[in-house]
Amino acid sequence: MPAMTHGATRAGGTTPEFRAWINMRSRCFNPKNAQFADYGGRGVTVCARWQESFADFLSDVGLRPSSAHSIDRADVNGNYEPGNVRWATRVEQNRNRRNNRVLTLGAESLPLCVWAERLGVKREAIRDRIMRGWSIERALTEPFRADSNGTNNGAAKLDDERVRQIRRDAAAGESHRSIGVRFGVSQTVVSDIVRRDRWRHVA
Repeated sequence: MPAMTHGATRAGGTTPEFRAWINMRSRCFNPKNAQFADYGGRGVTVCARWQESFADFLSDVGLRPSSAHSIDRADVNGNYEPGNVRWATRVEQNRNRRNNRVLTLGAESLPLCVWAERLGVKREAIRDRIMRGWSIERALTEPFRADSNGTNNGAAKLDDERVRQIRRDAAAGESHRSIGVRFGVSQTVVSDIVRRDRWRHVA
């Protein structure tokens, strides 16, 4: 019988950590689980230490940082085990998906979704260029125009230093609209940068 004590309940109900442990095991060992094919069905398993002990799982992984976090494997082809499991947000997990293509430009290799975020376009806009036979360099560097694949709203003009300056100006109290006019980008782009919905990699 799995050890289910030590933090299994909070305010009279199960904790998110306990539910994560239960769901993790179900994905790997229960063929009736809707996600089994992507986990246990392709060989992903749970280490022996965690299979029978929620307390050990909690000790290794820790408490969930926020309601936006759920457990994620750093190596999506690896198992649920110490060193490969972390709490991650949905955005972080989307970047780590098996079908998230990595594109290399110069010395920098990033998932397609991160390039799209940096350029301020939809992922489909970059993917469509590549499917049409464009080189990676051309697909990532040729200016985008507003069309059915999405618009960059001027975001392609920005580099890391401009992103840092936008955040500094916003922190100093300048309006997002005013900043956008100065940098030649839309107010939406400025707001996304300030909220770190874009350019999260820029400290």
